[in-house]
Amino acid sequence: MERPPEIGIVAFAFGTPASSKINNRIARTAEQAALTRRNPVFTQEEITFRSSPIDVTRIAGTEVPTLRIAREAVAWAQKRKLHYICISCALPHLKRCKRDLLNAIREAGATIEVSTFFDVENSTMDEWFDPASTQKRVHSANTWWPREIALLLMPFWLYKIFAS
Repeated sequence: MERPPEIGIVAFAFGTPASSKINNRIARTAEQAALTRRNPVFTQEEITFRSSPIDVTRIAGTEVPTLRIAREAVAWAQKRKLHYICISCALPHLKRCKRDLLNAIREAGATIEVSTFFDVENSTMDEWFDPASTQKRVHSANTWWPREIALLLMPFWLYKIFAS
């Protein structure tokens, strides 16, 4: 009997639609790792994969708040007895994705480590924005950062109310 993987991949979308170049990039990163290492993936509707043999669990709905995705991803990881989560997301979104996952892990009393893919950490901020997205806040750094900075600086107890 094959031992189940201990590493899960959580792919966070960056804007809409699923066909956007940014979401395709996030999906390809997660897909490559999932196929190579046979890791399960937790993601949202805006992330689509080309390959069918990937074990994918999706959160219901579109434009789901990052914190809700993080909480459901942690519950998913606990159910599967995963010890590690690797994040696939856009670099401008990374700090909040990681913060929300770590807080969701604490809330759940889980013991899960979080890391990110090498290509996310070693990219530049500007390459992640997409003026073609239907979600205006990911069009450019000028439309992304004012809201993102406010969310990152907000006390977490208040952010939890706003982002749930």
